[in-house]
Amino acid sequence: MTVVVGYDNGRKIYRSLGVLGSSEEDREKADKLDIYIRDKVNTLKESFKKENISLDKTKTGNVYIYWRLGKLLYELLYKSELVDPAEKSLLWLNAKIYLPGALLKENRGPDRNHLEYCFRLGKFSREKAEKMKWGEWVYLFDSPGINKEKRFDAWFENIIEKKSVNLGRENIRIFVQCLNNMIGNIETDDLSDEELFRCYDAAWELKSGIYNYIQEMDNGEFKQILNRLRRGIKQNYTKIGEVMESNISPLDFAITILDSIKK
Repeated sequence: MTVVVGYDNGRKIYRSLGVLGSSEEDREKADKLDIYIRDKVNTLKESFKKENISLDKTKTGNVYIYWRLGKLLYELLYKSELVDPAEKSLLWLNAKIYLPGALLKENRGPDRNHLEYCFRLGKFSREKAEKMKWGEWVYLFDSPGINKEKRFDAWFENIIEKKSVNLGRENIRIFVQCLNNMIGNIETDDLSDEELFRCYDAAWELKSGIYNYIQEMDNGEFKQILNRLRRGIKQNYTKIGEVMESNISPLDFAITILDSIKK
């Protein structure tokens, strides 16, 4: 796959993956994609104007505009018929040519790609996307247990659907701490959906127990709880395998770790 990644005095700059150079046919297809992206981005900007959204004046971290961008990126990837989904990183480079600065952020590492995060967010409904602030979405997607594991999104969508769910900053950050300590070093590609989702369920149950436990604590005590969390999971690490195999329930796992924390 070949895409346009920039212009130099009107001359198109192309980039490809997996091959040396590109054929004339590849470049013609890239030119079509480039025009398609330009037109779609212009349509998005016009749409924002109609909604009286000034991108220059919009606050950084506006979930709605990043969600709209994510919907656009999804459309570019799967509806243009000009992109190989396996090489979407090239699509992001082409899109950056036309996207206004307000929709872009610097990537903070090779696996911390702003457009990839927007793309993932765009797969949720607007109602669900706006249940959390952008900072919490980024914190989730940054997590080692979530960053490369796209199956998380389907699991988390079911969590968001629950009416009584607490998606506040502290809850999300405790959940990420629980999950990272549980499976941050595990190659999740080797896990089935059921095994992975039971781990997510266990981390969520543990988060709920810790959240309730720390409500009356100050910040210093909270840091101690996180240290005890790491120690408790390490001491009971084999039980994660039992959760995966459904030998113990996510709730029982959470109770065991929480009891260890309280001692």
